[in-house]
Amino acid sequence: MTSKRIDPSASADSAELTDPLPVNRPGVVGESIGPLPAAEGRVDAVRSGEWWAIAVPSLRGVFSQARQIDEVPAAAREAIALMLDVDPAKVGPIDVHVQDPGGAGALA
Repeated sequence: MTSKRIDPSASADSAELTDPLPVNRPGVVGESIGPLPAAEGRVDAVRSGEWWAIAVPSLRGVFSQARQIDEVPAAAREAIALMLDVDPAKVGPIDVHVQDPGGAGALA
């Protein structure tokens, strides 16, 4: 599979394709990312009212929520897959760390 990306500095009229993306680059549609590194499989969950707020510290901007703690891994897997543009089944194990809502590790 050959993938191309558009050069963001090119004008809309003359958008040119740059070199192919690396074959093992996460986020290329249709490619397996394999198991996530341990840091990427870690998710932090903190109770926020009736919901669990979820963050993936190793992937900036990846957040989700779940009603019940047992729904956290599936919600996190879906959020990671959306960020990396891969099938959720290709996301490796999720390691949930429950945070104290008032503690230093709580989500902002």
